[in-house]
Amino acid sequence: MYDWTTSKVTDLEDLKKIAIREKAAVMNCDVFIMIYPAGKSSNTELGLALAANRKIFIYATNHDILDVAKTSSFYQLPEVTVVFGNVTELTSLVLHDNIE
Repeated sequence: MYDWTTSKVTDLEDLKKIAIREKAAVMNCDVFIMIYPAGKSSNTELGLALAANRKIFIYATNHDILDVAKTSSFYQLPEVTVVFGNVTELTSLVLHDNIE
């Protein structure tokens, strides 16, 4: 399992290695969860997950995702589930969705 939080970057070669691992992780996942607001690579990863037809949840920590001036059209796609609330609610929804 790939843990992106342990990645250390000192040069462009490191970034390339990270990108290869992150792409593989998204392409091999059953469920893609993005925390919003997100970092600079998150929207690329979301695009990969959409293209791979993964189940997608966006855990929104604020309501900016509903503000047309701040959000992305891709967050509004019908195959994207936006979740507000706490992590327990997110976990319950993800697990419930994958059992059915």
